[in-house]
Amino acid sequence: MHFTAQHEDLAAQIEAKELQHIIDQEIENLPEKCKAVFMLSRGQYLSNREIANQLSISENTVEQHMRKALGRLRISLSRYMGIAIFIFLMGK
Repeated sequence: MHFTAQHEDLAAQIEAKELQHIIDQEIENLPEKCKAVFMLSRGQYLSNREIANQLSISENTVEQHMRKALGRLRISLSRYMGIAIFIFLMGK
């Protein structure tokens, strides 16, 4: 039984790495401005105002790019929700 728990944990880790790779690929596929805004927001935790200043665009444009990026990611990643749920359940 101990072996099974270790095996399940290893499988969950592998699935998590695969899912992260898929997410990274989908982020790379975003249009350049969307990707830049997304990475500054989610990767560097900058506010919309800070992103707008850094990219010399309006805060409204930042918000539009984030909506576009999140919408595309939501759609493209929806087919992988089963994997994500499986990983979550394996971790419990």
